[in-house]
Amino acid sequence: MAQLPDRELARLFLLAWWDSVQEMSRLVPLIAETIDTTPENIFYKRHLTVGFDFPSRIKGTQWRCMFHGIGDCAVTHEEDGRHLEIPFGLNSRFDHVSAWGTMLYIMSSKAPWPEYNELKNYLAGEKPPPYERWSGSHEKMVMLSDKLYQLPLFEESDPKMTEQKKRQAGKQPYINETGEVDLKLIHEHSVCDWLVLNQLGQEIIKAGLSKKDFYQLWNEAELE
Repeated sequence: MAQLPDRELARLFLLAWWDSVQEMSRLVPLIAETIDTTPENIFYKRHLTVGFDFPSRIKGTQWRCMFHGIGDCAVTHEEDGRHLEIPFGLNSRFDHVSAWGTMLYIMSSKAPWPEYNELKNYLAGEKPPPYERWSGSHEKMVMLSDKLYQLPLFEESDPKMTEQKKRQAGKQPYINETGEVDLKLIHEHSVCDWLVLNQLGQEIIKAGLSKKDFYQLWNEAELE
């Protein structure tokens, strides 16, 4: 089977990311319920609660979960291995565009999720099918996402805070008015520059991310 052009692989990859966000939106309220908070407070409860009790399963489901890294929550279905990396950021926003998380979602995807056969065939590493979340090639993912990120579809999740973070770099530790380390701001600065769709990106993906619109942007960016 002939490989699809890079521009079509990138379009399908971004659509798969959008699909994964819809799946995340179904699980986030259940994660909030599991740790006894609101969806908007998940990121802060995880980082600012002394002795936070990390759950191993989303209550009432077959989804196992593990908080890790700065804001990520790895969620895996116990029976079929479907997987999501939910990237919680400011105000527990989770629609950050993560190429790594998208690849794990694609490679583990099976019914009732889409199969993404073209993307699996492209992203697959050395191991043959059946694929699971670790079957993708990091090198292939980077080659595709590096081009995708050059399109004018993305912005930092909080540009103003990102500028504040840059001004803070190299200066004294984060100290609040009471003379204590501002843990909340430290964690917010860790995620404020994560990429999200800008207004143009949101408009075209909600309209279906047509080949015409996407290919025009791709050609204007001279990525071929």
